[in-house]
Amino acid sequence: MNAKGKDLARAARHKRWRARVLWPSLLNAGVTTFFVVIFGSLVVNAIVGGINDMKAADAASCSAPNNLILLGPSQIHAEGGYLTYTSTRLKKTYVYPPSSAFDGSLSTAWVAPEKNGGVGRFITVTFRGHAHDVRLICIVNGYANGGLSQAVAADGSGFLENGSVGAITITTDTGSKTSSLPSLDTTSPFRFVQPLTPTGETTSVKFTVKSYVPPLDPSPNNGPVSASITEIQVWVMP
Repeated sequence: MNAKGKDLARAARHKRWRARVLWPSLLNAGVTTFFVVIFGSLVVNAIVGGINDMKAADAASCSAPNNLILLGPSQIHAEGGYLTYTSTRLKKTYVYPPSSAFDGSLSTAWVAPEKNGGVGRFITVTFRGHAHDVRLICIVNGYANGGLSQAVAADGSGFLENGSVGAITITTDTGSKTSSLPSLDTTSPFRFVQPLTPTGETTSVKFTVKSYVPPLDPSPNNGPVSASITEIQVWVMP
C-alpha cells in the first residue's frame, strides 16, 4: 500500500474511532443536561410552591384558613384541671373536661376549676403520632350553649350565666404569646376569635388562663362562674 493509501486508511480508522467515542459522549452529555434541566425545574417549582403555601398560611384566618388542615379530636390529646359541678337545684352532676374544647361541638365546653375564677389553670394539648407545624389557633370563648337553666341555648344567651377568658397565653415549642380575647358578643355567640399564636413545628400546645371575666349574670344557681371555652381549633400546615 502506497503512502496515500495508508493515509486514507488512517483517516477511516480515526473516523470510526470518533464515531465510537465522540457520539456516545455527546449523547451522555445531552441526557445529563436534560435531566439537570428537569430536576432544576422540579426544584424551582417545589420552592415556589412552598413559598406560596407559606404565604397562604401566613394570611390564614379563622374565617378563611386557606390551605391549612384542622386537627380532629382523634389527633389531639388534651389534659388539665377542670370543673365538676353538682347542681343541688337540678340534682345533677356536670363535668367540663379539656377534651370538650376539642370535640368539634359548640354545645360542650371546658370550664376551669372555680378557685380564682380559673386564673392560672391550663390545658395542655399533645399531638398523637408526630409534631405539627401550627399556624393558626381559633377559639370560641365562654360557654355559649347555655347555663344550667337552659338545656340548649342556640341563641347564645348562656353567655350570661357562664364565665369566660379575659386573656390567654399560648405556649408551644417555639415560644409563648399572650393576648386579650374580645368581649363576648351575645349577638354572635359562636364566633371564633384568633389569639396570638407562636407558629412553627411543635409537639404540644399549652393554653393558660391569665385573666377571666365573670358571668354577666353571676348567679351560682345558674351554673359555674369560672373561665370557660366552648371550642378550640388547631390549624396546621399540610
